[in-house]
Amino acid sequence: MSTAALIRPADERRAVLAVAAGWAALTAAVSASAWLAVGAAQGRYLLQLPTTANPDWIGGPLRGLEGPLGPSAVSSALIVLCGGYLVALACAEWISLPSALGAVALANLAFTLGPTIVSTDVFGYIAYGRELAAHGLNPYVTAPISLPHDAILPYVYWKHETSPYGPLFTILGAPLGLLSPSAALWSYKAVAGASSVALSFLVADVARRRGLNPVRATLFVGLNPILLFYAVSGAHNDLLAALLMVGAIGLALRGHGSTAAAGAVAAAAIKLTFGLALPFVLAGCRRRGAAFRGAAVAASAMTAATLLRFGPHVADQLHRIATDPRFDIAFSGPDRLAAALGTGIDTSLRGFCAGGAALIALVMIVRTWRGCDPIAAAGWAFLALLVSITSLAPWYLVWLLPLAAVGGSRALQGAALAATLYLVAVHLPALHHQPWLSHARSITGR
Repeated sequence: MSTAALIRPADERRAVLAVAAGWAALTAAVSASAWLAVGAAQGRYLLQLPTTANPDWIGGPLRGLEGPLGPSAVSSALIVLCGGYLVALACAEWISLPSALGAVALANLAFTLGPTIVSTDVFGYIAYGRELAAHGLNPYVTAPISLPHDAILPYVYWKHETSPYGPLFTILGAPLGLLSPSAALWSYKAVAGASSVALSFLVADVARRRGLNPVRATLFVGLNPILLFYAVSGAHNDLLAALLMVGAIGLALRGHGSTAAAGAVAAAAIKLTFGLALPFVLAGCRRRGAAFRGAAVAASAMTAATLLRFGPHVADQLHRIATDPRFDIAFSGPDRLAAALGTGIDTSLRGFCAGGAALIALVMIVRTWRGCDPIAAAGWAFLALLVSITSLAPWYLVWLLPLAAVGGSRALQGAALAATLYLVAVHLPALHHQPWLSHARSITGR
């Protein structure tokens, strides 16, 4: 018997095992997603509202299907979700694209139908929309506390803070401000879920165009535990901004430089931190002249509309978040550095971290314009930003995930996976942590 004949059955058995493992991983990830979403809808353990009220409309359509989850069950489900995610990535070569997309859609649907988890930011979205649409106020100047009799105010955590979000997001959210709080909440949830699924589908297309495995790319993003448990459940606008960013990358790959640049500007107008992607999108366009013109037109139009409607205060709250100790979150990069140094987060440490991230971003931009792959370079720049900010929330990982998925850099993908496991671990109840966010220890320094 030939050596080839001996090897072939072993290869076939390995392929059969890989296919089985891939299906088991997808099933485990979807099941854990459903378990978390259904269990979260039954109680208040995973959402600490600034009120004792707990109306049924916050629990959503899954309320009453099962008993509430406690710390042990949450930990177990998250571990299963992480395990399914990692095994699915390892078996991506043996998973069909329709199966991957189906699993991603089901997992995202579970968290879309489930209640918001950990974060109450979505209630802030609703409040800012109601300020603008229902009360004629400027959410970049006036905080939600100015609506003392509005039905949404009891659910807003940051009652005294103006909006930190981009002007395009505020404008798009204005119609939802005319709805009841329950209708607005589930509208935002639907937008987040749809954005996440669309992002996963788009990532698969971009990966295929770049000669990468589309199955691995879509699973890398759409089945990520942080994206599902925090971003989709919390209806975070990072998903919409990431969708526009990846859409801009896809347009650049197709040669539509002007439209791609406009899409990158739109992503920044949803969430200002996505402005970091713009120079990399411009560098990746074949016709850079047209791309620059598209960016200039889009930025000019958005700036003019913003100044006319909101004035010059759009970035005020974002600056406060970056510098005010009240917004510092435990387990951020600066928090861990401060702990290693035996101190707290002060002005000099903030400056050091911000300066390091800016330097890395500048180096990546220069390398890109000299011929380095713009997507991978953008990924490293966003990773540096994530590591440097004191207000790191788990769902910010959405900034990095699609870039790592289609950047073609194994090191960048490894860093994104390490960040995923880190963010799960530091909030895992089984490791004596809390699933919600804790404040970092800061000190005043000038």
